[in-house]
Amino acid sequence: MVFTGPYPTTFSGHTDSMKISATTFTGGVTNAGTISAGGVTITSSTFLSGGFVNTNLISGATNAIAVLDHSTINGSIVDSGRIVATNFGANGVLVSGGIVSGGIQVASHGAISAFSGIRAFGATVLGGIINSGVIAVGRTGVNIAGVTTLSGGIVNRGTITAGQSELAMGIAVTGVSVFGDSSAGGGITNTGTISATLHPIFLQSVATFTDAIVNSGKLVGETGIHYGFFTVFGGSASGGITNTGTITASDRGILLANGDTFTGVVANRSVIAAHGTGIDISRVLTLSGGVSNSGKITAVSGVGIQISRSGSGTVLGSTSAGGSVVNSGTISAARGIVVQAATIAGAIINGNAIVAKLATVTSPSTINLPA
Repeated sequence: MVFTGPYPTTFSGHTDSMKISATTFTGGVTNAGTISAGGVTITSSTFLSGGFVNTNLISGATNAIAVLDHSTINGSIVDSGRIVATNFGANGVLVSGGIVSGGIQVASHGAISAFSGIRAFGATVLGGIINSGVIAVGRTGVNIAGVTTLSGGIVNRGTITAGQSELAMGIAVTGVSVFGDSSAGGGITNTGTISATLHPIFLQSVATFTDAIVNSGKLVGETGIHYGFFTVFGGSASGGITNTGTITASDRGILLANGDTFTGVVANRSVIAAHGTGIDISRVLTLSGGVSNSGKITAVSGVGIQISRSGSGTVLGSTSAGGSVVNSGTISAARGIVVQAATIAGAIINGNAIVAKLATVTSPSTINLPA
């Protein structure tokens, strides 16, 4: 049996699937019943107001909730019940080619179990993504790919667990032109727990990233925060990457690689426990705000803080923004601070000692401060 409306509606029965197709209406849709193998499919439809809310159970074999081409939801998708997508490759919530203006939320009592929890592909999600519940997946908790603009950012206040694949990631954002805007914000914030086989937070080929990445919770994985291939990171001096929680990594705590302009500061104010390198900045042209550690960095076999570039070198800071490498905390590592092929507008400071000011260090020369 397929439920086809009329819409808007509050559905409280049992059906194999729900179809919302080629229709325009005012108001939202609520599932308070049970939708099984076919899940919910929204195609060529417009919610003029309201969104889609699940308060009970949607168990789709392929996609539990799918918003497809030519569909617009002028509201939010909210899960405060259970969403289960059983097949290999299945998505809890999929937005592909459609628009969800109010964003996607997993409420505190909500849960998603799937191959990928929330996936937006070639879509527009204007209100951001917030998880306050539980997302347990085989591959990726939140997967954003091939999106022109994602406004509102990504927030995890609950638990994301991704662990059945070697490539499993908590939050993955790839191939996005603009992440965030000045009005809606657009950073990534974790106040909960993200545990992944590979990377808890991963960004690749996100050209312009406004705002900041902040972890005040717990990240566990190979590399805690991994961001590679960008043009502009941070829309203001308040942008950057900050850890005030705990990062436990089998390789690197924070990796920033292959970028043009990074505004703001890379800062650790709490705990980074890495087997390899604590903070690794590689092949970034301009890092305007500098790097600081006022917490504890443990790098068992690597470097506490490492900044390196081949070729013309990294410019660390500017005459107006500063750009020091400052350790006022504890670094326990094979090598404390290593800077290679960089021009430093500020200073390298360990405690109260200024080691190098306005220094130009070129490979293979190294500034190496013991822990």
